[in-house]
Amino acid sequence: VLHMHNTLKRGIGLLAMLSQYEIKTDCLRQIIDGLVLARAFYGLSAFAPFLRGKDLKPVEDSLRKLQLRLTGCLKSTSLTALSVESEIMPLSTHISMIMATTFERYRRLPEDAPARALTHVDSAGTWS
Repeated sequence: VLHMHNTLKRGIGLLAMLSQYEIKTDCLRQIIDGLVLARAFYGLSAFAPFLRGKDLKPVEDSLRKLQLRLTGCLKSTSLTALSVESEIMPLSTHISMIMATTFERYRRLPEDAPARALTHVDSAGTWS
């Protein structure tokens, strides 16, 4: 979690530095997508099953600051509007998407796949 938080904080600093050079918003968006969000969301996908609400709070705050800096919106802008404007998915939605994708991949494995011996999914779709 600390890695994701620090990565997003570095992204905020990078955005502040690049904004001095009058770079177009589209170019800034590509830089943030490629350098910052890719690393942060990779860490999120690796640790998603172990994260709880209190662990995500600093990461969510850093992501919100990054979105505010990227879009130029006011601090009072709602999270939903900010996510739409910045085209960055909220962390809770991203975690749900990761879990759903992982579960679907697991479901499609053949019955004799070695990965099936490691975990068990019951009929309700929960891991055990």
